[in-house]
Amino acid sequence: MLLSCKAFLMQVYTIVRRETGVWASEFQNAITMIDQTSRSTDRTAQSGSIAVKVTNGNRCEGGWRLTIDGGPEVAYSGVSALLPRVQPGERTIRVVGMVDGVEKRDEKSVAVSSGGSASIELTLA
Repeated sequence: MLLSCKAFLMQVYTIVRRETGVWASEFQNAITMIDQTSRSTDRTAQSGSIAVKVTNGNRCEGGWRLTIDGGPEVAYSGVSALLPRVQPGERTIRVVGMVDGVEKRDEKSVAVSSGGSASIELTLA
């Protein structure tokens, strides 16, 4: 009877040890995924900004349009715009507007540092 009890306890111990190993492995994978997601969020949080000045932007009929790296156009008016949450790296800024009935444009590149701000001046010509 004691040998049967001992064999039973050894089987239980083996099963518990195996299940604990599986649980620990799954837990470690979950921690790794959380860590990777956190790092991705940190990179996004460290985006920069660009202050854009269009020297003759106030002369544009109906404002001017701006794109970053060929992305979607955003309309602005006046002579300046602040672009927040710009990913770090070399960014190409393009502006287009109508001046005296003629479409004018300018395009320049600017380096955006992680968590920093950059400025660029363009003239619609």
